[in-house]
Amino acid sequence: MKHLSSEKFNKAREFVTIHARPLDLALYNYYFKNQRFPVFKQSRRFSKILLRRS
Repeated sequence: MKHLSSEKFNKAREFVTIHARPLDLALYNYYFKNQRFPVFKQSRRFSKILLRRS
């Protein structure tokens, strides 16, 4: 398994925090910062948006 260097990981983290959609940012925080609640909140918002489009 390949690993990212600290420098590349920091660049990826910066990119995600600037450009990610709210749900993607919540998932990033879930996996790398152990913040669970925002994922459920954002996934609920995202599913409501999808339901409105149907």
